[in-house]
Amino acid sequence: MNYLCYLVSRPLDNNKPPPPHTTKWETIGNGNEVPRLLDRRPFLEHWAFCMVPDERVDGERLRPAEPPARDAFLHGLYFDLGIKDDQQGFLKRLWHPKTLRDIDSQTWPEGSVKMITSIEELGSTTNTESMVFGCKRVLLEMWDQYLPILWNCQHLALMLAQIAVSSQRCTAIICALLSMRSEWVSQVRVGRHCGFMFGSGAMTLIPVVGPAASFGVWLVAGAYMVTDGMKDEKIRERWRKLARRYPQLQEVSPLIMSG
Repeated sequence: MNYLCYLVSRPLDNNKPPPPHTTKWETIGNGNEVPRLLDRRPFLEHWAFCMVPDERVDGERLRPAEPPARDAFLHGLYFDLGIKDDQQGFLKRLWHPKTLRDIDSQTWPEGSVKMITSIEELGSTTNTESMVFGCKRVLLEMWDQYLPILWNCQHLALMLAQIAVSSQRCTAIICALLSMRSEWVSQVRVGRHCGFMFGSGAMTLIPVVGPAASFGVWLVAGAYMVTDGMKDEKIRERWRKLARRYPQLQEVSPLIMSG
């Protein structure tokens, strides 16, 4: 069976997705062109690699903007990095790494599908669900642990797309997204460092003034810069390991610069 392949994004849901009957379709099937990831650059949203059976009607390829696409995406396969909801708050989950041994279902609840905000069409594949599922399991086990800064759903979705589709067009899209993402991360870091510098004593945890305040700010900013470098190196190291297992990743590995 042929599958149409997409990268999709939706808002981060810190709790369970909303009930389907209270959720409107954000973009799919509304008659308007669905925003692309390349245009929206939703780097603060959840990403997934999606496969939809290529069941053409009258030879027409599925169009996410048209109403029939709703049913197709409701029955699509979503390969993503999921953290099972528990009673912990978002910040508590953020600071307590979760193991990735438990693999989530390949389906999304109706409410989550309706919340999709952007779609990037990648092409098609003849790879089976079980093959992609197996790749996902290997990727998660080789990465070993979910760390919100070092490793997230965007890296996983991009890797699975590159492995499953691996066409020139798909590779070009993934490289563009990785480049944009790296630039965005750099801008966030620069803004954070500048905030520490200009914030002076107000940015320290202990209220101090004068030279001590400035010194404290430099220490905090410097610590973040060192930590960022360590995180980036860890990401590059693990990507190199994954690229040895999946040669398709070698075409995009040089763009993995930051988490």
